Amino acid sequence: MTRTPSSTLQHDKQMQDLLSAHTLSELFHATALPTVLLKDGKFVAANTACASLLGLSSAEALVGLTPLDFSPVLQPGGEHTQQRINETLGAAVARGANEFDWEAMHRDGTKLYIRINLTALHIEDDLIIHAVLQDVTRERAQRDQLSYIAYHDSVTELPNRHQCLTDLGPLLRQEGRKDVCIIKVGIDQFSNFNNVFGTAFGDELLCKVRNALLKVLRDGDRLYRISGGRFAILLEGITNRNQAIYNCERVLQLFESPVGLDGFKGRILISLGCSLVDGYDIDAETLLQESQIALSEAKSTRQGSYMLFEAEMRQKRDRFLTIREELRRALRNNELELYYQPQVDLRSKRIVGAESLIRWNHPIRGVLPPAEFITIAEDSGLIVEMTRWILQQVCHQGAIWKTAGWSDFTLAVNLAAKHFEYGLVQQDVQLALESTGLAAEHLELEMTESALFEHTDSLVSLLDKWRTQGIKLAIDDFGTGYSNLAYLSQLPISKLKIDQSFIRDYVHNKNHRIIVQTIILMAKSLKITTLAEGVEEESTRTTLYAMGCDAMQGYLISRPVPVKEFEALIADQFV
Repeated sequence: MTRTPSSTLQHDKQMQDLLSAHTLSELFHATALPTVLLKDGKFVAANTACASLLGLSSAEALVGLTPLDFSPVLQPGGEHTQQRINETLGAAVARGANEFDWEAMHRDGTKLYIRINLTALHIEDDLIIHAVLQDVTRERAQRDQLSYIAYHDSVTELPNRHQCLTDLGPLLRQEGRKDVCIIKVGIDQFSNFNNVFGTAFGDELLCKVRNALLKVLRDGDRLYRISGGRFAILLEGITNRNQAIYNCERVLQLFESPVGLDGFKGRILISLGCSLVDGYDIDAETLLQESQIALSEAKSTRQGSYMLFEAEMRQKRDRFLTIREELRRALRNNELELYYQPQVDLRSKRIVGAESLIRWNHPIRGVLPPAEFITIAEDSGLIVEMTRWILQQVCHQGAIWKTAGWSDFTLAVNLAAKHFEYGLVQQDVQLALESTGLAAEHLELEMTESALFEHTDSLVSLLDKWRTQGIKLAIDDFGTGYSNLAYLSQLPISKLKIDQSFIRDYVHNKNHRIIVQTIILMAKSLKITTLAEGVEEESTRTTLYAMGCDAMQGYLISRPVPVKEFEALIADQFV
């Protein structure tokens, strides 16, 4: 039989269609990517890889089923699965393709996360949805783990400050929402517990407090660990101060009884700071900050108490923010200046050193003493940059005076506790000495008793290094903190500075005279020199010398003065 050209062409097309369909079918079933076809919302074909992914024994078992059969009722975010199916299929038809992530279920109930690529195919009069599935369960688990770490505290497993702000934001943005409240919870003296008993004890204490706080939460309340020994409780439905006070008192009541922890049995003091939306617009960061301000007020007033944020505290907060920004500018614009107050040897009556004291040449308010800004510098962290500047200036000035002929002296710099917390103090001191060429023996570092006590374990080795290097170490304001012989004997201290509160009414207060005499005798037994601060009368100097005190500073000799005036005081001591 002879074929005409037209019949030959028709036969070739039929063969091509047959081969093409056969090839596509082989590719569909052989591909390693899970693939399925849908028509009218039901599976009409699937490959083995798709059946394996969903836990079925064969691809044929999928035919006639729907995506709903392999999905939970709700998708992540709370959207109903059927509604989500309609949206994703509709988007694929409208745009020709659509990609999205889907929460599915394995046949055994295991949760799966699948990335789906849909393509809409119009074959003759039928609309076919071609779907390629990619298992991203492991990728999603890793992402969820990273997200959990980012938004949770590793010790208590509570949501952290970042999560607190994330939760607060949407609540505060709701129009007319005025019933939100934050109670900031602080463990009093938490850093002391950590340093005395160790970090393992501190972690156990945090979990103990967490467990107690969880018991007092109402339905809908949320608990966070903010940082250090601080937690936050987010409450809704708090519309007035009496409700806030009631909830604060409920929290404090949890900690009235002693607790037993490894190596410790006693009452744990908790202080609270509470902030309410209270009828004005506020963002999450500010509300949390206000609770911290109220907590700080409570701690400074009476530990183990609570304080509600007041308008006056808002003024204090605004002042804090203003001065913080002005201090940043002052550091950039060289508005800070060092004054020096002489320190005199009581035996020789010669100036043997000086304490450096910072002043702020404010462009509007004039010369400001440290009492006006140091606390804000410490609370904002600017104290680290400020102290770094002071160290450089003092060492530079000391090198100048050494070159000019003042050979036997020490210049003292106050180190704040915050500087130790940031872990940069050792390199800052070393850099100041190396960059200026000042010998270590001319530098004295002053620390308060509280700073030393809070960081004893971590500081001892650093203090030993400094003493070996030749740097002198002094305890400032001695007698106002933890003064005791056992604690003092552990530290490589070379000088005790007796606090001026004991010196100024020294002549008229018998108890203060006894305290001063005791400090001098204790220091001598440990071969530590003593310096009395705040000496204003000649009779006080005479009595101190008779008691065996080594040195003094105060208005009797000189107020703190700028460099030029100080140089006039020591001019006769230059060789």
